[in-house]
Amino acid sequence: MRTLFRWLSPIRWIKTAYRWTKTGFFFLVEYCKRSLRFQLILTFSFCILAAVLASSVVNLLTEDMYRRPYVDYSYSMESMDWETRDLARRIQEGEVEDNQYLQELMNRAQELRGVQMLLVDLDGKVLMKSSRATESQVDLYSVISKAMELRSGQNWQGERQEFTAFYPVELNGQKGYVIARGIPEATIQYQVEFNGFVPFSFVLVFFYLFYRFTKRKTGYIEELAASLLVISQGKLDHRVNVRGEDELGSLARNINRMTEELQENIERERRAERTKAELITNVSHDLRTPLTSVIGYLRLLRDNAGSEQERSEYTRIAYEKAEHLKRLVEDLFEYATLSGQGVQLHRQHVSLTGMLEQLVEEYVPLAEEQQLTFCKKLPADRIYVSVDPEKFVRVLENLFSNAIKYGHKPGNIDISLMREGEGVRLTIANKADDLSNEDLRRMFERFYRVEKSRSRKTGGTGLGLAIVKSIVELHGGSIRAELQEGILSFHIWLPADAQEAR
Repeated sequence: MRTLFRWLSPIRWIKTAYRWTKTGFFFLVEYCKRSLRFQLILTFSFCILAAVLASSVVNLLTEDMYRRPYVDYSYSMESMDWETRDLARRIQEGEVEDNQYLQELMNRAQELRGVQMLLVDLDGKVLMKSSRATESQVDLYSVISKAMELRSGQNWQGERQEFTAFYPVELNGQKGYVIARGIPEATIQYQVEFNGFVPFSFVLVFFYLFYRFTKRKTGYIEELAASLLVISQGKLDHRVNVRGEDELGSLARNINRMTEELQENIERERRAERTKAELITNVSHDLRTPLTSVIGYLRLLRDNAGSEQERSEYTRIAYEKAEHLKRLVEDLFEYATLSGQGVQLHRQHVSLTGMLEQLVEEYVPLAEEQQLTFCKKLPADRIYVSVDPEKFVRVLENLFSNAIKYGHKPGNIDISLMREGEGVRLTIANKADDLSNEDLRRMFERFYRVEKSRSRKTGGTGLGLAIVKSIVELHGGSIRAELQEGILSFHIWLPADAQEAR
């Protein structure tokens, strides 16, 4: 019962109504902020109400200027007609008991309304009349004509003339008419003519307020149009001021986002063009240098220059230069293939632990020549991944070759493998020269070369790490580089093999 009383408590309902009203108010405010259409509807409604109020005030102030007086007899005529009709009703309904009472009623109507009352038969003979009436015979035709003329609404205003009203009655079995005649009293009435100030003030106030309230929005639209014109002229660093949360504000944010993306894309394309130009220069140099050597030594062999031992040395050098040319062409072809569409991976269930151990053994002699030592930190149990063995070996070869070529000598090449989340993480680290943040950020970009020199020993096409990144991402993984305390680390993450996950 207490719960029921609490539920029916008026205080509870007042609080609920207040909470709903407050929630609805804030909802409308937020919706108004986000909806340009709702803002225009509210502005239009407010301007209409303000214009109506202003025109009403103007009408009150100027109404007397347009009031025109005129003489009106309608009220007096209606009173006379009503008195005649009331007398006829009483006679017809039998309320009049005798002629004396009827005479009193006719005299009273004469005193109150100033009208002469007559009771006539069908031939126009006066049977009874008020005290001031003198007629003994009336012309019913003229009486009826004049009464009908007045009933049709004519001569109620203007010239003063006699008023006549009649109603049929039956008294003591005899049919007749009750006729009233009299001069109506005039009253002064006022008629308001058309006030031109009212519609003028309505239109003026409405358009002024609507212009003032929408000026900010229309000005903002013009600002957006001007900004788009500036952006179309190639000034992509221009930004639009974001005002509000409605559709115009959203449009401004989208314009800024579009401009930023265009600027980034153009800058990216410019960098790509620069790196392509550098690539063409670098590749041309890398191709021309060994090709010139090959042609030179082949020319010596053609001319039979030197001894047999010298010609054998020429052949060896020409072969090495040809091999170098082949590697350059293969790098270019491989990157072009990996960057194309529809690259097919021939995945296999491979032990990444075994692959690393085998490949490290192959690179140990080369590393020892450069005074480098491989340090492995591999898990005891084997970790399997689903990869294309040929392509993933290419990833490891590129990273090992870079570590041997650019690592500080003497030093170590650290290799670690561990499970991480739903995949595995492979890290290859070695001491290296300091690199800028831009070098670390752009290290995996196509054609980008951290090493700017053109020496035979360190120079390359700048495609090695780009190829590595493409292969890793084709396998659904990721790769990143970081430099901490002089240690350059490459971290490769690969999703775990489905069979191992099961």
